[in-house]
Amino acid sequence: MLYVKKINEITFQDVQNFCYQKIKENEILEYKSDFTKNLDKVISAMANTYGGIIIIGIEDNDGFPQPPFDGIDFVSGLAERITQIDISNIYPPVFPEIQVCLLENNKTFVVIRISESNATPHYIKQKTRAYVRTGNVCTPEKIANVNELEWLRNRRQKAINFRESILKNNADMHFRNIRRVERLSPFPYSVFSMSICPLYPSKSIVLAQKIEDILSHTNTLPIIIYRNRIYYPIPYGLATLGVSQEIFDYLEINEFGLISIKRNLKREKRSPTQEQAEDGESVNGNEIRFIEIFNGISSFFEFINYFYETIGWHGYCKLQIVVENILGISLNLKVNNEMFLSEGISIIEKYILPEKFEVISIPKFRDLNIRENFLINISSNIAWALGSRTEPKIFTAENLKRYAQIETAKNIR
Repeated sequence: MLYVKKINEITFQDVQNFCYQKIKENEILEYKSDFTKNLDKVISAMANTYGGIIIIGIEDNDGFPQPPFDGIDFVSGLAERITQIDISNIYPPVFPEIQVCLLENNKTFVVIRISESNATPHYIKQKTRAYVRTGNVCTPEKIANVNELEWLRNRRQKAINFRESILKNNADMHFRNIRRVERLSPFPYSVFSMSICPLYPSKSIVLAQKIEDILSHTNTLPIIIYRNRIYYPIPYGLATLGVSQEIFDYLEINEFGLISIKRNLKREKRSPTQEQAEDGESVNGNEIRFIEIFNGISSFFEFINYFYETIGWHGYCKLQIVVENILGISLNLKVNNEMFLSEGISIIEKYILPEKFEVISIPKFRDLNIRENFLINISSNIAWALGSRTEPKIFTAENLKRYAQIETAKNIR
């Protein structure tokens, strides 16, 4: 719970319940009875390794939490004290999530949640020492030697290379192979792909059997539509492909946290504008429905949130969204004859999500407002790239969701 719950919703009781589970200290968990001088060392070491959680206000014995779990005396400025340690003692600074839990009898717990960093190594002691976590209760941190410092740098690069491999190569290869097994010919449509993967994948975070269980029991879109599909075991994961009237929908999830969805966007004959219709003008070309793109991203975001929370994973992820084969394509922008984008034609062959949107924090992503703002910003960026301008007053998450519900109801009928 403490790893995945929104940081500002963690309560005093949550911490007590967590401690009653008697989870031993490890690479990603440490108990502190009070503020200590080495807090900068623990924070920097966790950031250098796999991230983790520090709970202040818990006594431990040989790494196990010891009752009573009463917390520490509350004084003002506890969160600010941690932030000051981060800024003053750690280079480059680490900015963890901090929760000073609600008081009970003037007692509190302080929960510090650190993500695996993308700026390692982090140093302390005037930039002279970098620490890593060991998983050993007696010596939970150790000074990184020259080889380990190089490992920190190389590990990041190796993880990046591995991430790009499973994002770009493996998912595409598995998709092509399943199409061959199913004897499916190429689809002459625009293709819409969404993928997400931990920023630095290095080890399995969920078993393939657990993935299948999640797919079988969730009511969260978009996964509910895959329930009755054939699942193909692939290296370290599962994949499935559904086809209906030349519309395909492919899903792949693996043990390293990759979620990849690929589907095609059905093209329709371009419809005339109101003015063109009144003037009796004919129009040429094809269009795709923008609301399908919006719906796809929205449901994908909801499943991301559900999946990572279910497996108890937190950290940074890389997001990729690609729309291919769109040269000369228009966006269908109407819902119930209401226009919420200006009309335009795409002059690009492929849309790729800009770098500024690629890295997301999963703990922050659990906030609905953050997800919706992100959804609107990305949707607006896609519309612009495909030749359409947004109308800010009506291009909102509330309106787009309303439009999406209208279109979904039409399709059901």
